[in-house]
Amino acid sequence: MNSQQIPEWFQNINFFNDEFTDTRIPAALSNNENKLLEENVEIKIKEIASKQLNIDENIDRIRLLEDHHKIVQDELQTIQVFIT
Repeated sequence: MNSQQIPEWFQNINFFNDEFTDTRIPAALSNNENKLLEENVEIKIKEIASKQLNIDENIDRIRLLEDHHKIVQDELQTIQVFIT
């Protein structure tokens, strides 16, 4: 999935921002259904954050592999010059 397929509002979310605003309903006002929904939202946010970390790690790995591939291709071309 490329970044054009991800909505802009989602791309701009920073789950690790220290200034993250607590949007939970105060305990005195929340009922059991709201508490359950808040717990589900928190779980989903943690899942998304974890998956984003995995995506970032995989992007870094892909870049390293692409760089390595280029180095190997360059070395192969150099060797081929000496062989032919």
